[in-house]
Amino acid sequence: MSTSHFHGQRTATSFEDSTPEDRGDLKRGIKDFLIAESCKPLSTQICPRCGRQMEFTEAVFWVDGEAERFTVRLPLCKCAVANVSDQASSGSFAA
Repeated sequence: MSTSHFHGQRTATSFEDSTPEDRGDLKRGIKDFLIAESCKPLSTQICPRCGRQMEFTEAVFWVDGEAERFTVRLPLCKCAVANVSDQASSGSFAA
C-alpha cells in the first residue's frame, strides 16, 4: 500500500521525463540520507520557541518498493504538540 499526497495530480517536476538511472540515483541518495539519520547519535537539543529540552519520537521511513525500513528519531517539543492541539480544538491552523 502506498500513500500519495498528490493523488490524481501531476506536477511540473514529474518523474516521467527522468531515466531509470536518474531514479536509481535519487533512491540511493534518499537511502543514504535515511541510513545516516537513523545512525546519528542523539544530542541534547533546545526548543527555539520555548527553551525547553526537546524530546524525541521515532518515525519509520522506507523507500517505495524496498523492504528495508529506517527508524529516525525526530526532535519534538511539548509546546509544538500543545500548539497543534489548541489549533485543532479551535478549528484554525495558523502558519
